[in-house]
Amino acid sequence: MHSPVSQVIQHAPFGVARISEDMRFVAVNPRLGALLRPVTKD
Repeated sequence: MHSPVSQVIQHAPFGVARISEDMRFVAVNPRLGALLRPVTKD
């Protein structure tokens, strides 16, 4: 079960990320994932 804070971040309307000490993404919410998704050419 996730904490209430994790649930709020998961459903946040803005991009949120957890970053490790070596500056790598540890977790991102779906909104930030959508913003960071590479653009594909059709």
